Amino acid sequence: MPALDRYEIKELVLFAALAGRVLLENGAETYRAESTVEHILRSRGVGNVQAFVIPTAIFLSIEYNDELYSHIERNKRIGIDLMRVTRVNDLSRDFSSGSMSVQEARLKLNDIKKSSQYSLLTQLLFAGVGGSFFTLMYNGGLLEFTGALIASAITAAVTEFLFAHDVSLFMRNVAGGLITAAASITFSVACTLLGLQVDMNIIIIGGIMTMVPGVAITNAVRDSISGDYVSGMSRTSEALVISVALVLGVGVTLNAARILLGGLMP
Repeated sequence: MPALDRYEIKELVLFAALAGRVLLENGAETYRAESTVEHILRSRGVGNVQAFVIPTAIFLSIEYNDELYSHIERNKRIGIDLMRVTRVNDLSRDFSSGSMSVQEARLKLNDIKKSSQYSLLTQLLFAGVGGSFFTLMYNGGLLEFTGALIASAITAAVTEFLFAHDVSLFMRNVAGGLITAAASITFSVACTLLGLQVDMNIIIIGGIMTMVPGVAITNAVRDSISGDYVSGMSRTSEALVISVALVLGVGVTLNAARILLGGLMP
């Protein structure tokens, strides 16, 4: 394999770090980001690679031709899109086979970062369906199912909008809990006025289930078992922040509704 000059090494390091950041942004495990970064660099003949990854940053140092290169890639966005994780994994394998240049691979990576396989309408539809089916686990009926579907879809739309505008994780989930509770209360009050019996609590449970930090908890356990205790604690803190934010959003909305609506509350 021909030797790389300084410019090519710089581009390679930036591409590897960006690939790791895209993985972290979309819910990948810490070990997966580290492995991908190291695999990309070693595929181009870089032997000494040191990559330290936590959910909010990638610290990268390599030695090539007796020169030391280092880079820090900051990550401030935390979301979940496992299809993007899969596409980055596929891209790293294709790149490692030597069939594409760094520039070509980086263009494809930027396309993955900016695009989604599913349209916004599809995402909202299945967010609604996902939330509504949880009501069946709590003996909810058709009304609860419908209410949770509407609440989940509206909440997904709001949180996606906030994520696109880089609103903090805590505030996104506070807003999610608030919107879920508000939509559930509105639906329940409307049913009550029509003389229909509905369990508002089941609707709220279904509405927030799609926001429960299951991936963060799973990754926290996975990282801790692997010995990545810093990442494990970070993921645990992320799950705790999300949970507190959801409870805060729902609780404030319920208390405000009880004061404003009084006897209309179901």
